[in-house]
Amino acid sequence: MQKLIFMLSAVVLSHAAMAQSNILLDAAALKEKLGKKELVILHVSQEDLYKKEHIPGAQFVQEGSFTIDEGSHAFDLPPVSDLQTLFESKGVTKNSQIVIYTDGNFKPVTTRLLFTLDYLGFGNQVSILDGGLIAWKASGGKITNEVPPTIRSSLQLTPRKDLVVDKEYVRNNLGKQQTTIIDCRAAVFYQGIEVLEMHGGRKGRIPGAKSIPFASLYDKTERGSYEFKSLVELKKIFDQQGIKKGDQIILYCHIGLQLTVVYTASKLLGYDNVKVFDGSFHEWGADKSLPVELQ
Repeated sequence: MQKLIFMLSAVVLSHAAMAQSNILLDAAALKEKLGKKELVILHVSQEDLYKKEHIPGAQFVQEGSFTIDEGSHAFDLPPVSDLQTLFESKGVTKNSQIVIYTDGNFKPVTTRLLFTLDYLGFGNQVSILDGGLIAWKASGGKITNEVPPTIRSSLQLTPRKDLVVDKEYVRNNLGKQQTTIIDCRAAVFYQGIEVLEMHGGRKGRIPGAKSIPFASLYDKTERGSYEFKSLVELKKIFDQQGIKKGDQIILYCHIGLQLTVVYTASKLLGYDNVKVFDGSFHEWGADKSLPVELQ
């Protein structure tokens, strides 16, 4: 019986992998795509690091250029018009096949951009080079310091507004059946052991939230790059928290950055009703009218 269950589980995961296989690319897969007309490679980093070395043809995207961080906003989505201007300046078109990577090991840098492009309607046209520049160089991939020319594009964006929710939406869904709220922060914040001042000094979590710390979803490889765990391992983590297919899933973290790692994993596993609370605990914790839960 256990063997049968394992075989059925493997079949389900293989179907999920085929459906979501474009989300993560390894270096070999990217090498096969280099030079193709519709390929747009986005190097997310600091400009001095990009100019030092990058994958040939990659366009530079400044960290933080696709979020807004002012006033009550902390790493939130900016106006669609700002995002349109940004991606037009990188030559992105409606037919582009986009690959994202960074030169460091902080995975939320790339997953936040994947989420942003998903929000803008690019969906399965976006991939992440898992392991980034570290994995690329370890595989013998070419690098350059030549900045490629860019032909400015013209975009008509159709944002998926239902993908992002606010604190009132979360409040109205507390305790509802077939709705799971996931806290993507480190366990010490979920458990209320530590607190950040940006949360109004409030410890704890949104009531009823499950815990999937973002850093639990990837490992450091022998070559030094941080890469997502296997589908089997990811599914086990989600199953341990009782996350069910078909349920509405609402993700939050500190400021809407770390949660995008869990968002990416949920896409890999085929969860199709996932929403992002972009204000996250930065907004929830600071509002004393909203409840928090402590163990």
